Amino acid sequence: MGLGSEPVSLGFAQWRSFVHPDDWPKVRAALIDFVKGKTSVYQQRYRVCSPHGRILWLEDRGQVCERDPQTGRALRAIGVSRDVTAEQEQTQRDRLLTAALRHAPVGIMITTAEGIIEWVNPAFERIVGYRADQLVGTRTGALFNSGLQSEAFYRDLWQTVSRGESWQGRFLNKRADGAIRHHDVTIVPVMGEQGRPLHFIATYHDVTEQVLLEEKLQRMAMTDPLTELPNRRAFLEAMNKEFQRVLRGGFESNSSLCLIDLDHFKRINDTLGHAAGDAVLRHFAQTLRQTLRQMDLCGRLGGEEFGILLLQTEEKAAIQAIERLMRTIRQSVVLFEGNGIRYTVSAGGTSFALSDRTIDDVFARADRALYQAKEHGRDQLVWIGSEEGG
Repeated sequence: MGLGSEPVSLGFAQWRSFVHPDDWPKVRAALIDFVKGKTSVYQQRYRVCSPHGRILWLEDRGQVCERDPQTGRALRAIGVSRDVTAEQEQTQRDRLLTAALRHAPVGIMITTAEGIIEWVNPAFERIVGYRADQLVGTRTGALFNSGLQSEAFYRDLWQTVSRGESWQGRFLNKRADGAIRHHDVTIVPVMGEQGRPLHFIATYHDVTEQVLLEEKLQRMAMTDPLTELPNRRAFLEAMNKEFQRVLRGGFESNSSLCLIDLDHFKRINDTLGHAAGDAVLRHFAQTLRQTLRQMDLCGRLGGEEFGILLLQTEEKAAIQAIERLMRTIRQSVVLFEGNGIRYTVSAGGTSFALSDRTIDDVFARADRALYQAKEHGRDQLVWIGSEEGG
């Protein structure tokens, strides 16, 4: 208490002056019960104000040595007082830390070195949909594994944290209600003296809404809003991937490209209006989806021009598929505000060739074939074979 190292004799009043005012009522009540014999021992933990102004914590323990045989009141007592300031401050820090973890906005989970859950906070319960009593004592993987991530993913995770290193990544986890959610997770090992993990502390942050928004924005950036087909950028990226696949495979499984223009489309816009033209474009896009295979890729390249990538399709089968599409278009009628609109298309196609260096070579050949189809009167398909390349 800052009274020096020599023995000090304190009167009751002087000792009373050191006791913190907020703690004096409980100390006084305990002393009265002790002196009157209501309690056999006296034990209290309280604050005192040292002469230097520092707040200390003391713990007193006392026992009566002699009582008045008539009244039972204490005549003599002996006790010890212990400075527990460091212990009390540590307890308060622990309580503060526990409160911070419990009220943290991110999910927090503590497990054993074997992955058995020991503790979770309320945010974690909300994220995964399980109560704490359902989680504690179970293995993490048994509850949350969605089956959508590879064994190699989990193997890399455990190898990393077992070495005492932190791990960060994104899980596809399964909630209690079966919903698949995206969780950004950080796992930190708590190491023992022998250099082995004793516990793991994991923080979970549900980023599902963010992921869905990013995916939506990505789709919007790669999709034509009118026809809901891939736009030019997306189509060319897919075409380049397929071209590289064919090259790696040594052309054992080839693919074909067809470019299509709607004939006299400007006439529809000029006579019936742009809304009618939009209806025709949407009709053509829907016909593409219904007529071609699901594996084939269609895209709107701009205006009334479309591209079709017939995957793993040789020249003969590709020509048959495009001719079937053109027959369907000839037989179709687009109904718009009481008008029946008929239209045709011109098409130019080619297959990937050994002489092609990039997809630009393939695209240029298909574009030349489309130009010839228009020059020859429209409503027809011109196909330039790969042997005609250059």
